Amino acid sequence: MRQTSHRPPQVSRPERQDAELRGHTSPISHLAWKPGNQCDQLVSTTSGDKSTRLWDIRTSKCVAITNTSSGLYVTWCPDGSSYAVMNSDNTLSVMDVRKAGKIVRSHKFPMEVHEVMWGPAINQIMLATNKGCVDVVSLPHLESMWSLRGHSSTCYCFATNSSHKYLATGGADATVTLWDLDDVVSTRTWAHMDHPVRSLSMSHDSKYLAYASELGEVEVLSIETGERLAELRIRTQFSDSVAWNPRHNVLAYCDEMPDMRERSLTGVVGIYAPSKS
Repeated sequence: MRQTSHRPPQVSRPERQDAELRGHTSPISHLAWKPGNQCDQLVSTTSGDKSTRLWDIRTSKCVAITNTSSGLYVTWCPDGSSYAVMNSDNTLSVMDVRKAGKIVRSHKFPMEVHEVMWGPAINQIMLATNKGCVDVVSLPHLESMWSLRGHSSTCYCFATNSSHKYLATGGADATVTLWDLDDVVSTRTWAHMDHPVRSLSMSHDSKYLAYASELGEVEVLSIETGERLAELRIRTQFSDSVAWNPRHNVLAYCDEMPDMRERSLTGVVGIYAPSKS
């Protein structure tokens, strides 16, 4: 397995040189690739600097900046027309790509929400809650559809594969559970972590599952065998986000690097790709 070196903010495409994405003034909380035909061209990020940004990696430039409160997670509408950020006050802000990131809808949830995912359908939202479960609500009225409990305490994060056959959940109980949604049964649990699991992502081909924990570790797991394939050493003591590219086995993850001029830490994006052997 190959691990990339820690360099300034970068996103990688297999056929092109790494690109540096600079702009956030605080550590990046979360990032997500745009789905659809431009999935390898646009990526959105949110940060504690109270901004959500849209990047075009073809030019390495920020093409939209939206002022939000302290952002926790970014999610995209399945058709790629909009993206949304869940803020620390449990408010969901929806932004329109065609309107340069303008906020077109906001909603505050009554419960504590730790992660949000738009989908699998355009009219559905998935929520990781402090009840230890994943709730699915329908848009636009946010009516409850179903709930899946997999943790003894707060559920912090979840991830699905492209066909939505598998759902992985991670929580404060320091476990990751893999679910088969066709039969609604748990098929595997990883419990070797020592700290709460904060982020999960599945690769486009359903081969790999990556997680980030509060220990500041990022690991890549085999969905088929459960094997631990790679452990990525990062500088930050609290990694909040991992995300596989929708088309390629390229993993982006949040890290930090020191800014000697400001004597502070700057948010960066690291890149990892499994070997092709």
